[in-house]
Amino acid sequence: MDPPRWPTIAGPGTGSGLRGLANAVGPLVIATACVPFLARLVQGPSSGALDSSWASVLCHAQRQGLHFGTDIVFTYGPLGYLATNDYSGGEPAAHVRVAVVLALLTALPLVLLARALAWPMRILLGLCIVSAPLVNVGGDDTFVQVALAGWGILCMAPADRGESPRGVLAAHAGLVAFAVLASLIKFSWLVAAFGTVAAVGANLVLRRRTAAAATLAAAAAATFLSGWLMAGQPLTALPPFLFWSAQVAGGYAGAMGSRCPSWVMAAGAVVAFTSLWTAADRVRRAALPDDTNLAIRRGLLLAWLAGLLFVSWKHAFVRADLYHFVGLFAFCAMVCPLLLAIPRDTARPDRQAAGRAIGVAIVAVAVVAAWLPVASPAAALRQVAGAAAANSATVFRHRQYADTLRRAWENSRRWHTLERATALIGTASVDVFGQAQGYALASGLTYTPRPVFQSYSTYNRPLSLLNEAFWLSENGPAWLLFELAPIDGRYPALEDSRCLRAALGNFRMVGSDRRFLIFRREGRAGATLEPLQSGRADIGQRIDVSAHAGRDLWLEIDVRPTLVARLLAALVRPPATRLRIWAANEDGDGTVFHAPAPMLAAGFVASPILADNDDVIDAAAGKPATRLAAFAVEASGSGRGGSCEWRLFAVSPGLVGHPDPALALLRWPGFSAEPVACRGRAPKVVDLDGRRMVQVDAPGELELAVPDGGRQLSGLFGMLSDSSRGGASDGAEFAVELVAPDGSRTRLAHWRLDPGNRVSDRGARDFRFDLPPGSGRRLVLLTLPGPAGDASWDFTCWSDIVIH
Repeated sequence: MDPPRWPTIAGPGTGSGLRGLANAVGPLVIATACVPFLARLVQGPSSGALDSSWASVLCHAQRQGLHFGTDIVFTYGPLGYLATNDYSGGEPAAHVRVAVVLALLTALPLVLLARALAWPMRILLGLCIVSAPLVNVGGDDTFVQVALAGWGILCMAPADRGESPRGVLAAHAGLVAFAVLASLIKFSWLVAAFGTVAAVGANLVLRRRTAAAATLAAAAAATFLSGWLMAGQPLTALPPFLFWSAQVAGGYAGAMGSRCPSWVMAAGAVVAFTSLWTAADRVRRAALPDDTNLAIRRGLLLAWLAGLLFVSWKHAFVRADLYHFVGLFAFCAMVCPLLLAIPRDTARPDRQAAGRAIGVAIVAVAVVAAWLPVASPAAALRQVAGAAAANSATVFRHRQYADTLRRAWENSRRWHTLERATALIGTASVDVFGQAQGYALASGLTYTPRPVFQSYSTYNRPLSLLNEAFWLSENGPAWLLFELAPIDGRYPALEDSRCLRAALGNFRMVGSDRRFLIFRREGRAGATLEPLQSGRADIGQRIDVSAHAGRDLWLEIDVRPTLVARLLAALVRPPATRLRIWAANEDGDGTVFHAPAPMLAAGFVASPILADNDDVIDAAAGKPATRLAAFAVEASGSGRGGSCEWRLFAVSPGLVGHPDPALALLRWPGFSAEPVACRGRAPKVVDLDGRRMVQVDAPGELELAVPDGGRQLSGLFGMLSDSSRGGASDGAEFAVELVAPDGSRTRLAHWRLDPGNRVSDRGARDFRFDLPPGSGRRLVLLTLPGPAGDASWDFTCWSDIVIH
């Protein structure tokens, strides 16, 4: 038989005396004990990384009173800043309070439902809760979905068919409180939360309790609107918030998809199907509070549970990396025991469902253990205990915690401050093109973000047009920090493509600072596009556009997938699309980039080919550029049978509105003249202890022309820190040689660095010496491998090379 049904929050009563007090207070005490395992508190200071940067922008939006839906378009809402892992100023206590409340409202329905379970299922559910710090890599999404499942079951399928008004009110109040808090944090949680509220309301309507359904809907709506207003958001911003957040969320699958090992996805399919099977089997015999429209209500309950499972499936395997797919296994391992809390209309024990729940848990543990960086069960226990102890200490010693975060943030700010950019920009408004907005905020600049503030998430044409309109408006930024650094191997010009076009046409490049180019606004004109050519082609077909190789080109491509590809997109994710390009005068197979179909449709700068900041510098300097000669759209798997329609335009009068040949030196930080030759690996600009340098790996040479009046040479050289980590490099040699007109060489200086063994050799070293007189001279800066002759880790750099 199923275990005895203890009174629950939705049950008929709580008893009397000590037993009644224990029944009333006990679940709250146990749920509170679960909080240290479930709470996700701020881990450290913000940095310039992608995820850390968007967390910083959310905090900035809160401090500046920006409106979500108009000023900020993102998947997070006005309370999203309280659910991030990175600290970038403000009051840490608010983060702690929200994390504790969210964890408590997550644990409470699980504890209440566990009282209706047999002991093996209670233990399994408890182990899942205690193991939460191990799967924290999956984020809060997993536990929000589990909590919604718990609250929904409590409201629609209480353990005892008799209901007390107080129990019903408590269950509905818990659902509304959790749903509203989650909805104000993240848009996808809003959809799942209000979907759950709608399912509970529909269940009440089917039971002919329309007044209760109306009260629930009104309470949820009123509480959400009150929270929206209390978060500093006007009601007029709510419709745009819902619309634009849906645009971002809807574009995610088409632009952010990635694959995982096939065995992981197979295991995910097994646990998802088993969970759905368990839900269907349990709901088929569910003993719901009364028999009114029982079959329809059972169908509603199953549809709602299947919806939560499908959302978790999509979250896991659209972007199927460790951060995401672990969440599905954790969700199924926790939901399967919860399903056994749904009462049945038979007294026979449901051993098959219990067996399936245990099987799902075993598969989940096997998959998660194969991926999580935990050395042993003992190490896992230490990690769990350490996380719970640290969270508990944070709650009780929050002042010390806040002081530690503030000190760490100040240290991080000093490291990420852009001194040259700050001196140039001053207090004028600035936006950041790329993903590293944290640098602008750490530098104390007047950060004025475009609505979709990170370039990678401008997934489609509407979002791209929204950003472009902001930049070209009177509210647009006066300055830009610019970095062309796409994610996932995308064709670089696809990300925020219209803002990229607007940056080159309406801003003048004036300098650089570390990883960024610095642009100053010069105009607000939109681009003029002249139609050149269009057509339709099969996926994989090469399209020649070499007749327009002398023009600056804009290309728009609409991918037409097959029916199978559309079905796959609905169930998992669209087939990956790629862009293969051939440059002018290039033979061979061309170069392949990841190219999400919605971003191809939004349009992008196709020629000149812009692959990184160096190409942007060459374009802004008016130097000869690499031009597009042909392209092809390719797809994987079921996408290969489709076609595409393309339209090619010329950007008139040209892509760059303010070319300046002097800007070519930005590729050579601090150099007084551009080298006339470079031999060895292609040089690139890197950061060495906050200083921009040119990496020319050993063995390599830079050759410079010496003007007739040149009398002295000065500069800096050094090795990147990666060279010396773990004794990877045995050092490198640096030399300067003078080349006479007849080609003979004279060595003027020579140094050897071994930063792995000598601390004094780390960082940048400076030099200065006199040059012999003469004319027609050249200088060669050489980098050579260390004594062993292995240059694999000899990351050598030069900067500030000046001929006086």
